[in-house]
Amino acid sequence: MAIPKQPRQQMINIMYLALTALLALNISSEVLNTFKLINDKLTDSNVAVEAKSASLMNLFQAKYNSNAAKTKPYMDDAQQVRLAVQDFFEHVEALKSDLIEKSGGMVDGKYKGAKNTDVTTRIMIEKRKGRELEERIIQLRGKLLTLPTLEELEPHEKNELGRQIALNNDYDTREAEKLGKKSWANYNFERVPVIASVTLLAKLQADAKESEARILEKLYNRVDSKSFTFEDLSAKVITSNQFVLTNRQEFNANIFFAATSKTQEVDVFIGQFKPHFDLREADGNLKNQVEEFPLIDGFVQLNVEDGIARFHEIPQQSGDRKKEGVIKIKKPDGSGHNFYPFELSYHSAQPAAVVSPEKINVLYAGVENPLSVSVPGFPAEKVKAYLASGNGNLSGKEGRYVAKMNSIGRAKIAVHVIGDDGKEMKMTETEFRVKRIPNPVPKVGTLPGGEVDASVFRAQNKLNVYIPEFEFETKFNVLSYRMVWQRKNEDLIDAHNEGDTFSSKTRQIITGVKRGDIVYVENIRVRGPEGDTRKIQDVIYRIK
Repeated sequence: MAIPKQPRQQMINIMYLALTALLALNISSEVLNTFKLINDKLTDSNVAVEAKSASLMNLFQAKYNSNAAKTKPYMDDAQQVRLAVQDFFEHVEALKSDLIEKSGGMVDGKYKGAKNTDVTTRIMIEKRKGRELEERIIQLRGKLLTLPTLEELEPHEKNELGRQIALNNDYDTREAEKLGKKSWANYNFERVPVIASVTLLAKLQADAKESEARILEKLYNRVDSKSFTFEDLSAKVITSNQFVLTNRQEFNANIFFAATSKTQEVDVFIGQFKPHFDLREADGNLKNQVEEFPLIDGFVQLNVEDGIARFHEIPQQSGDRKKEGVIKIKKPDGSGHNFYPFELSYHSAQPAAVVSPEKINVLYAGVENPLSVSVPGFPAEKVKAYLASGNGNLSGKEGRYVAKMNSIGRAKIAVHVIGDDGKEMKMTETEFRVKRIPNPVPKVGTLPGGEVDASVFRAQNKLNVYIPEFEFETKFNVLSYRMVWQRKNEDLIDAHNEGDTFSSKTRQIITGVKRGDIVYVENIRVRGPEGDTRKIQDVIYRIK
């Protein structure tokens, strides 16, 4: 039966956006915790799908024990599928480990190089690991769809099975061409942060596991395709997106009775299970079938077309969402109904973008503040940043921007993404504090103050100013200062100096110092990159 499927890249975009719930406006522990949630959710999903696959293999074994001749060809193919998917899973796991290790590893359970894009590009593009990964995807997909026992399928059944397999290397080639992305690997990994790449790889692992389960189920049903028994069937829920954006994106699920024909009368209901109703096996899993309708009043009946009920909702709140329901179907003898309970769940998260100052957590007026701007799930070429408020300007492209602020206060940076329809959609607006550049400190030549040899002092030729341990390149111009020479047992001599280069009178002081003298440089006035004039601290030299 037909299982609707969205384009591959659109699915990845939805997943990435939905799983990004940022509490800060720079890359911080909250961001890493959010991506940890992503991988945890995918890991949980893999565990659940693996349990389903393991259960199917147990059913294969039971059927083999009762009829080895009929079951063996399908069981052999199932075992080949298991091995092929496990090999792919381990290869992707090794790629994830390599990205994490090369970007700094894990520190206190967090990715040290989470926003590093160079490591991803080097490994996945320059070392062609992305191309190798694509080839493995193609090979595994081909193997799953060309199993000997599936050759019995009709052409339309093969085409439908191909559409149901989640693992593929589809991407928007026309969009990639516009962006100068010449391959699947470039489109998905070039200049993508490590944390987003690791999440994408985790999604590919989940796709492989889901494809495995789909094929195993198909093989198992083929064993008795000409003589299936009704008791083997159960309710099925297929979700196209387990993570959606709150108030923006729609969660979709297809709910159907496995192997039901288009003419079979099926009723599907969504609601809440009755409390204390005996619905679960000893291991906690839902029973395949119950004898009574299990939902409390207030349930909703879904429309069913061709045996499939389609459930849609746009969540209004963030967090884990869970739905319960039941499929009602007539008994083979027409004496009543059987009921097949099911559950579905997904995660809703607020959409967000990452605007990260690359040096420190504030912007400084008067200097170029480099910023990294990204929206997980969107290539850098489709992310745009604008200065929404503040006195200054923002320039740049493809995730690399420079903010040049003219005055202190606050500034807001708006982040937009370009959708598939070419229209821009605002993701978030980030506010930053704009601070004044710290005052510089003076030094005569290369000497910061304190005791200095007379010969060394005489060799200096100008007054310099600098900001110790400041992250930005900046320049202050010396406007004027006063130099006072306290000679041992003699009167003071002072000189007023304009600019940083020594005047003739200042030079007389510099060249005339002797052991035991003290030189004061005071009333120093400088002009910073913001254009403001400042008076900075004095500096004292004791000649030895």
